[in-house]
Amino acid sequence: MRIHYAVRLLVFFLASANFVRASMENKNIASPNEISSNRAAAATRVLESHSAADIRKVDDIDEYEERGGLSKLVTLASKVNPSGTNAVLLGLNKRPDRVFTLFGVGKKLDNKQEVFNWLRFTGKYQAKHGGEDSFPSSNILSLLRSGEKADAKLALLIQSVKQVRDIKELGRNMEKALYSEWFAKKLRPVHIRKLLADSRGSAPDVVKQIVENYAWRYVKLLGEKLTKEELEKLGPPLVVVQGLLKEK
Repeated sequence: MRIHYAVRLLVFFLASANFVRASMENKNIASPNEISSNRAAAATRVLESHSAADIRKVDDIDEYEERGGLSKLVTLASKVNPSGTNAVLLGLNKRPDRVFTLFGVGKKLDNKQEVFNWLRFTGKYQAKHGGEDSFPSSNILSLLRSGEKADAKLALLIQSVKQVRDIKELGRNMEKALYSEWFAKKLRPVHIRKLLADSRGSAPDVVKQIVENYAWRYVKLLGEKLTKEELEKLGPPLVVVQGLLKEK
C-alpha cells in the first residue's frame, strides 16, 4: 500500500508538469495565478483520494527510510520535476527538516544542486507559514553542519547560495545567522580568515569577500552592544573594519 501510494504520487508529479506545459501551449501563455490555482486543485484531488491514514504514513519518515521506497521515488521525482515535487510536499505540510531527511540531503552536501533544491523548498515553506520564524536560518545551519570544518564549508556554500536568484534572500538570512553565531563565540575576522584558509577548495577572492562581509557585520553587532561613549572611542565604522582586516 505504501509503495503503491508513492508510485501514484510520482505519477502525479509528472502529470502535474505535463498539465502546466499543456495549459501554456493551449493558451499561448498562462498567468502565474492560473498555473498556481490549477496545480493546487490537482494536488487537492490527489490528497482527497487517499485516506487520512495514508497521509499519516507519509509522515513516518524513519519507517520509509528503512525501506527506502518512498525516499527513492521522491528523489527521482525531484530530479524530473523539482518544483512540482516541492509543491506536493508543501501541500502535505512537510517540514524542511523532514524533507532534508527524505531527500538524504545530509549525505549530499557536496552536491550543490541537491542542497539548492532543498533550500528552495525551505524558502517556499517559510513563505507559506508566515516568514523565517516558521523555520529559522539557525535551523538550516544546524542541518547543514557536518564534520569539523563545518563552518568553513557553510560560509563557502552560503556565498554560492547568494548568487542564485530565487534563493539569494535565504542565503543572506543564513549568512546573518552564521555571522551572529560567530560573534557570540567571540570569533574575530582574523579567526575566520584562518578557518577558511585551512579549508580545501576555498578560493582567495571568496575568502576575502567572506572575511570583509563578516568584519562589517561584526562592527554592526558590536555597535548594538556598546554604549555611545564606547562607540565614539572606537571611531567610524570604516576605520574599525579596516583595523579588523589588518589583524594577523
